[in-house]
Amino acid sequence: MDAALRWASQATISDADLQADRAFAQLGVNYFTSGGRNAAATPYDAKMRAKVEEYQRQVQLPVTGVADSRTINALLGGSVNGTGRPGR
Repeated sequence: MDAALRWASQATISDADLQADRAFAQLGVNYFTSGGRNAAATPYDAKMRAKVEEYQRQVQLPVTGVADSRTINALLGGSVNGTGRPGR
């Protein structure tokens, strides 16, 4: 969830963003190569709630801070910050 929200909320990409994206990708590789045994849990804390709220604001969803079905469907459907801007 954290990686998906990060990707969908980025309007620009810096070197630090690329480093974080590589780390998230490595977590995914670890998960799949272990047959799903090495899952990295994402705690739903105040930081995650703030990320969900930020994403919801950016894609014009009701801001609840809860990763409800509308939010998950928007993420899976490709709704991102800055849709239609070149370089996005």
